[in-house]
Amino acid sequence: MKRPVIGMTGVPTAVRVNTVYPHPQAYCQAVHDHGGLPLTIPAFLTVEESLRYLEYVDAMIFIGGPDIPPHFFGEKPIEGNHAMLREDIAGAHLALVKAVLAGDLPFLGVCLGCQELCVGSGGKLIQHLDDLTVRHRNSYVDTEKEHRPDTYHFVETEENSLIRELFGQKYLRVNSCHHQAVNPAFECRNFRITSRSTADGVVESIECQDREFGLGVQWHPERIDDPDHRKRIFDALISAAAKHRS
Repeated sequence: MKRPVIGMTGVPTAVRVNTVYPHPQAYCQAVHDHGGLPLTIPAFLTVEESLRYLEYVDAMIFIGGPDIPPHFFGEKPIEGNHAMLREDIAGAHLALVKAVLAGDLPFLGVCLGCQELCVGSGGKLIQHLDDLTVRHRNSYVDTEKEHRPDTYHFVETEENSLIRELFGQKYLRVNSCHHQAVNPAFECRNFRITSRSTADGVVESIECQDREFGLGVQWHPERIDDPDHRKRIFDALISAAAKHRS
């Protein structure tokens, strides 16, 4: 049986004097390990070129990355904003989100990807979590490894939700690395909030209500230290992609 093709967004990074468009390794590895064929959509493409990839994929992953420029959800930047996506890349990502939501592809949004799902469906973001950030984003950066370790905390899942169904538990231990989040005061069309941080009520997952698998999470299942957690999410995504393909 052919593996379902899982498309995923990309983000640029700087390496010395060059800008590169890296392969999102952890996401690709998780897709491959759980039965999918990963396909990265290069970040340098135009909106029109990016949208063509949807003809070839059976599901989409919107990966983590820098902040969405706030004018995309009708606001100005506030103090505390971090590095932002380039305008053209943010525009292409949001065009992909809107196209996916207009169709029936299964999808997963991770961290920035969850926020893109929110903005792409008419919602807004909390631009900076202020004092709450310590629970969601580690301030320590390991300069030797060029890595910011994740923090871990618990979320409470809602009844009759996909996330509760996947894990069969009310409470989940999750990792995270973010300082922005879905603003619950502004409705995301056709999405439901399905988990929140137990410590401070920050929105941790949203779900699209018109398909079998349409999930956005603020945590990082592709690199969580719990292989069973990763398996439950990626197995479900790839199973939904296989059904969509057939």
